[in-house]
Amino acid sequence: MPTLGELRDYGARLTIYCHTINPRRCGNSWSPSMDQMVQYFGVDFDPGERRPEFLRRFVCEKCGQRDIATTWHPPANTPGLLTGQGSHDHGPPNPVEVARIRAEYEQGKAIAEMHKANADRMRQEALAAEKARKKLQRDLETGRQIIGPPNPWAGRKKGRWL
Repeated sequence: MPTLGELRDYGARLTIYCHTINPRRCGNSWSPSMDQMVQYFGVDFDPGERRPEFLRRFVCEKCGQRDIATTWHPPANTPGLLTGQGSHDHGPPNPVEVARIRAEYEQGKAIAEMHKANADRMRQEALAAEKARKKLQRDLETGRQIIGPPNPWAGRKKGRWL
């Protein structure tokens, strides 16, 4: 594959897609400037030979995911090309990568559920404490505040001995 300097001189374009398991979650795509990539990676950088290093540097701008897919496009003014037929990788996905991504997703989901359960528990405790504080305040205002243990005879029926 040619270097980034050669691709820039040729006029090639790059589109980067967020490669999440659930495309409805993000589905973001963007096209970095070739000049920015040459400045960042260098003129002699070969994205074909050093593909893992090349892909590792990109992060989705929308969701922060590091798993991305790339598509190289010829210059916009290339004659004889039908639009919308870029060089896409239609091969089957790597099962090891899919399993790794799915495991990371499940782990993140479990952590998020744990944090949500903890936040719900803390919220319930705070609501119970606030309810007890309001009841105490209401009892103080109405004079129903009882000091000492409750009266064992308070609930008995009057007029009966036992």
